[in-house]
Amino acid sequence: MRAGAILLLPLSVWAHEKIKADPGDPWQVRHMKEEHGIADFDAHSFFTLHDNDNSKTWTRTDILNLYGLLKPNEVGDGTGGGNVDESHEYSNDLKDKVYNEIMKLLDTNNDGVVSIDEWREFCSRGEVLPDFGLGPGHHGDYEFEYEVHHWREFHSENDPEVKIRHPEDDEHDRLYHAFEHGDSEADPHDGSWIQLSRVPAKFRKQRKD
Repeated sequence: MRAGAILLLPLSVWAHEKIKADPGDPWQVRHMKEEHGIADFDAHSFFTLHDNDNSKTWTRTDILNLYGLLKPNEVGDGTGGGNVDESHEYSNDLKDKVYNEIMKLLDTNNDGVVSIDEWREFCSRGEVLPDFGLGPGHHGDYEFEYEVHHWREFHSENDPEVKIRHPEDDEHDRLYHAFEHGDSEADPHDGSWIQLSRVPAKFRKQRKD
């Protein structure tokens, strides 16, 4: 799978605002924009970001995490919103399919992992990671994703104390109650349900004017 060009730029800071992804972007570019809030990156920084055990390789766990498949399921649309009817399980067959396909594309020495050299060679040919139709690859569960995505879009700049409530908060409440309790009733609550302690510090750094 090839793309005309892949961003090979210095790693940017973690963005506060929501970065819009173009539907025509390669999957890994959409993943970085939507999941990490990063628009500019190079092959090395992308690899390192997803090398979770710092082994200088991508293991099966790293690859499944990259595509958001370490979770047993996706709740709603994966961002903490959506409808409970969108929820679905991730089968072992699907996980095997994704891992095996990535190995075919990248594991040139057949040792079961992807080295950074194999990744660099892959990128140097203009190749890009395949889109398996799994969305942008949400790493966390639906509660974590809600905290991060909703914070970046609505609160990081203008409402850092999360006092303002949005329709998306109500949507999340309905999803939570439908998934966890089988109903759509939510307790009355002022402000957003975001728990600041769950928002990673990199997203909570205030902008310097």
